[in-house]
Amino acid sequence: MSQPANTLPPVVYGIDTSSLAHVREAYPALVTEQMRNLIRLIQAGRLKTVPMVLAEFAGWEIEYAALKPYRNLLLVPDKPLLPIVSTLVSKYEGLINTGRRANQSDPWVIAMCIHHGFTPVSNERIEHRRGRMSIPWIC
Repeated sequence: MSQPANTLPPVVYGIDTSSLAHVREAYPALVTEQMRNLIRLIQAGRLKTVPMVLAEFAGWEIEYAALKPYRNLLLVPDKPLLPIVSTLVSKYEGLINTGRRANQSDPWVIAMCIHHGFTPVSNERIEHRRGRMSIPWIC
């Protein structure tokens, strides 16, 4: 069935680690319920992320166990994103923290959203913090 001419296609969201971290920290009793909601979006093709974000969840038992079976629907290949990531990292030096191994997925999430036209979803604040640039500030 095709969409009527006056409707927009469904929004596809590009999610970063901070979004799920917020659910976990602010609503711990709702994590399982929220994961079910996210899985519905994944199954509908409306929630995407990059492999690095899923890897950051590896230590989170509930979230990782819920998302891992859907990785083929959830993950966007990151190789085509490399030119955009390179541009972002060059233009916005504070986008990644070279002294840390964790939380380096932001340029990949932004590149995914640019490349595929996804709507970025992040719980980061727009302001700069100690030289670090946030997804909302760049987007």
